[in-house]
Amino acid sequence: MKYIVAVSGGIDSVVLLHMMTHDTRWSADELIVAHCDHGIRDDSADDAALVKGLATTYGLNYESIQLQLGPDASEDVARTARYEFLTRLKDKHSADAIITAHHQDDVIETMLINLIRGTGWRGLCSLREHDGIKRPLLTMSKAEIAGYAIRHELEWHDDSTNDDPRYLRNYLRQTIMRSLLPAERNSLLHLYEQQVELASHIDEERRHVIGLARSEHGLQRYWLIMAGESVAGELICAIGGQRFETRSLKRLWHFACTARVGKQTVEDGIVFRATASELIVSPPHI
Repeated sequence: MKYIVAVSGGIDSVVLLHMMTHDTRWSADELIVAHCDHGIRDDSADDAALVKGLATTYGLNYESIQLQLGPDASEDVARTARYEFLTRLKDKHSADAIITAHHQDDVIETMLINLIRGTGWRGLCSLREHDGIKRPLLTMSKAEIAGYAIRHELEWHDDSTNDDPRYLRNYLRQTIMRSLLPAERNSLLHLYEQQVELASHIDEERRHVIGLARSEHGLQRYWLIMAGESVAGELICAIGGQRFETRSLKRLWHFACTARVGKQTVEDGIVFRATASELIVSPPHI
């Protein structure tokens, strides 16, 4: 197996890389170290040097990119740019998956962020693994990761932006996460596990329903109308090849139900066109 390992130079990804290069479970795999310099901090070049040094020490291939997002770039913008880079590397090397260093605390923080933003069920399990992304540290807490790093005398760089309360994740980390009782933490993790199981069942059912609703060039409009807004939204995301915001899905479902033949609409750069019987996406992704 071949994996793209995302390494920022922070403690989490440094621990991840050390584990993968010292655990026999990964010994037969080809690992490619990938580092994304977002160009947000003045000292980010030091992180790149550290990660490149680790790749050399472990005898691994190293890939990097230097962006110029600037100090005002949001967390969402940085994340999108990072995953675009990682996905390009996955395609370039025909890798089996991307591996990231997300852990238990990330799971809880992401759940809280998405709840604040008004999430649906997906936001409660958005950090789960799937075929394209593996997350081996999801069962480890931040404290356990820190303990591992200290025991193995690892070197890492602390990201100064992690202390910036302008970022919602940092604010939650400095306030709510520090005050969570063990029972409260366990309840959130239990909720996450329930949602992961639910998501697996929903994905399986969606694949079955897509098989029923699929037409020659897209999805049957009759099927979308009869399925109702929630189910139709899942099918539209499948045919569009991406997740759409709730407002976009409402517009697309209304379009599928009412659009005259030949009409088209665009959401997030994806073109949808109505025929007498089908909703067609250009280009199709199902």
